[in-house]
Amino acid sequence: MRRPGYGQQGTPVRLTCNHFAVTLSRGMDVAQYNVSISYADDPNDKVLVEKGANRRVMDKVRAELGKKLIFDGENTAYVLGDLSFGDKEMEVTLDKAMGASSSSGGPAKKRRADASSYMVRIKFSTKVDLGILMRKEDLHLSRAQDALRVLDVLVREQAARREYVLLRESYFHQSLGPVKDVGEGVESWSGYHASFRPCSLGLSLNLADPSTTIVIKPQLVHEFLAEYFDTSPGGIRADHLTRAKRVLKGIVVQVYTKTRHKIFGFSDEPASSQRFELKEKGADGTFRLNSTTVLQYYQARYNETLQFPNLHCVNVGKATRAVYVPMEFCSILPGQRYKRKLSGNQIRRHLDQARLLPSDRANVINSGITQLLSNSSVELQSLNVKVDSKMMSVQGRVLPAPLLKFGHRDVPVQAGRWNYNRDVSQPALPVKEWIVVCFNRRKNPFSHQDVSRIANQLKECCVQKGMAVENPGLVLVEDPSFSEHPGWERVDMMVAKMRKNNPNPGRRPGFVLCLLPSKESDAYAPFKRLFLTKEGIPNQCIAPQRNPNNQYLTNVVLKMNAKLGGYNTVLTSEFKKELPKLSYAQTMILGMDVSHGSPFSHTPSVAAMVGSFDWPRITRYSARVMAQSAKQEAFANIPSMLESLLKNFKNFQGEKGCYPQQLIVFRDGVSESQFESVLTGELQDIIKTCEGLGIRPKITLVVAQKRHHTRFLPVGQQKKNVEPGTVVDRDVAHPTNFDFFLCSHFGMLGTSRPTHYIVLYDEIGFTPDEIQMTINNLCYTYVKSTTAVSVVAPINYAHLAAKKMKNFMSLDGSETGSLSSAATRESAPPAPVLPELQGNVANTMFFV
Repeated sequence: MRRPGYGQQGTPVRLTCNHFAVTLSRGMDVAQYNVSISYADDPNDKVLVEKGANRRVMDKVRAELGKKLIFDGENTAYVLGDLSFGDKEMEVTLDKAMGASSSSGGPAKKRRADASSYMVRIKFSTKVDLGILMRKEDLHLSRAQDALRVLDVLVREQAARREYVLLRESYFHQSLGPVKDVGEGVESWSGYHASFRPCSLGLSLNLADPSTTIVIKPQLVHEFLAEYFDTSPGGIRADHLTRAKRVLKGIVVQVYTKTRHKIFGFSDEPASSQRFELKEKGADGTFRLNSTTVLQYYQARYNETLQFPNLHCVNVGKATRAVYVPMEFCSILPGQRYKRKLSGNQIRRHLDQARLLPSDRANVINSGITQLLSNSSVELQSLNVKVDSKMMSVQGRVLPAPLLKFGHRDVPVQAGRWNYNRDVSQPALPVKEWIVVCFNRRKNPFSHQDVSRIANQLKECCVQKGMAVENPGLVLVEDPSFSEHPGWERVDMMVAKMRKNNPNPGRRPGFVLCLLPSKESDAYAPFKRLFLTKEGIPNQCIAPQRNPNNQYLTNVVLKMNAKLGGYNTVLTSEFKKELPKLSYAQTMILGMDVSHGSPFSHTPSVAAMVGSFDWPRITRYSARVMAQSAKQEAFANIPSMLESLLKNFKNFQGEKGCYPQQLIVFRDGVSESQFESVLTGELQDIIKTCEGLGIRPKITLVVAQKRHHTRFLPVGQQKKNVEPGTVVDRDVAHPTNFDFFLCSHFGMLGTSRPTHYIVLYDEIGFTPDEIQMTINNLCYTYVKSTTAVSVVAPINYAHLAAKKMKNFMSLDGSETGSLSSAATRESAPPAPVLPELQGNVANTMFFV
């Protein structure tokens, strides 16, 4: 929707931004062509030509046509001016130096390994008017997006020519920053994100630094596997190879003969005993097959003695025709992205390396724009495009932090942070009957005394915060010898022990505290599932040190209080019913998020919707979660989830309860290209669901985006982050749409990333100041935190609810790992039905 105006509240502040002003001296037309490239000997074959070969083919086409041609690497080309033809076919031959690498192990036929002739079909598509980028009032039109794509493709092609690793609008290379070891055989490469964006000041180039990507270290295969499995090369076992295949399949290696091949898998036997049939010519001129081992072959053919004859070989052939090469003769080529999920240690190392202070980030961005302009200046000039080399200066405002209510006190917030030295806002009901269970570890296990001490420390911390908590009625500690049993079996044994020793037979405890040996314990998921879906008992899992400090215990108390119905943080304006628009009509706030599996799995996606139900307060939420098809971003079950939340809102108010008159919907995880489908799909489902209940509340729909590349730095204080509450709705905001950037949190590490909020639909009629203040205030109501968070609380809750329920799918076998290339082409399995939560916990904040 169009912007109704600009915000005025807050203290004005000047900021610098990683956008660079772009000007066009004059407009020009660019002809867009559709391009298809196939193998010349079979032009109708559906086998795709590799992207690297595509670009080399189009380099030849560019030279033959004598035109300035820009190619996107797939199926679109742009020509400055025009070609002398509408459609054309031409055959292109690459010499061996330019030819594609071997495609062994891929779907192509064997002859394709040395393919050098290609058929190129070029067909006129449309004209693109770059002049539209000179008119600020037209930058929101789809035709402007077409023109922006020409500029993006031009910059991307220059990066491809320098053999950068390309990932959408980001580019990575060893030369763009320090290469840093992430561990387990992989490293991070620095790079940049570069994209042309429309903004209120006109056209800009958004250059984000340093994006990083994870690549496999260029080294011999056995060296990689030794790092990956934390062993010596001689310690690589046969049972490692199943995981090794999942990691390395499709990775290109250079073998002993200096040719390049893709890894298909590994041999069944070590090189010393892996046999194959070798075709040899005898003295009589006839050919015969002789059985030999890989070890014997390399010794006889190349006079090479293997250093590791007991290691299995790399298969660089395919399923029907294996080609075995010793690991020590397979060198992984540089620049190949690591596409598996990072381990906990890898994530920690990567994040530590990626964090930069604002001043350091500014230096890297300035270096990046210099390098980008140096690489692409000639091509940009040919399109009459000029990019300023100085970061843009923009106008921002710092919104005031809200007052928070603790007990009978109104407490001001300093720098987006506060503490719970005294009491929470409103404690939960008394906790009279509760049980403590401990799943132990084999090494250095907790004693009964340790667990009892931790439970008593937690109880004292609860009392300090105003909660009424008695001593636990039962403390159970698992025998360390049971730690080797499967998680579900340990949980079953513990529950049986609880029932047997329950001091109040026949009565369920009011709360269960569960101590785990680590955050990754396999007892966590089955414990949560049992107590949420079968027992219906509020619970809290923790993995404490033997002597947890007060801050740790306070964080646990915050979660307990929220799960048991208490309030941790309440806005003073919420308590006094002074929230603009929200306090004057019954209002429900919704948060919506879809959680997906890893990029290369068929794990069903999980959609979560949370809704507030305690109006006139806006702090307590209940959640509804459902599984849906893998990678499906659009919500598939809005009617059932929303209807249940609306009824809960009404029932919470008692006999005279009513449905909400207003809905404020926060949607996470959608890109600009999906806005229309949200409006025509999800919004219409929300409206129809309400109408089905005989109501038609006013609706405001806001999208929150974290995956963007805009950063703000305070002028003259670039060693600091921007202050919490910094909002920008001018200059680099959209020229016409109702959007703004808000940095609500205090950035302690690295450079703060603002959240980009886009108001897609607004029947409630918020002014810019009202919606900005409302969203900023909501960032102070997150029950798990003593700081303002970076995105509104309901979106965080939806994310937590989806993550919590996703744990249950692995217990049903619904969680699938990476699949083979053949399997991924098949349709995804139907989404499983997630287990229902028991009534006692269904409408609690079980997810925090």
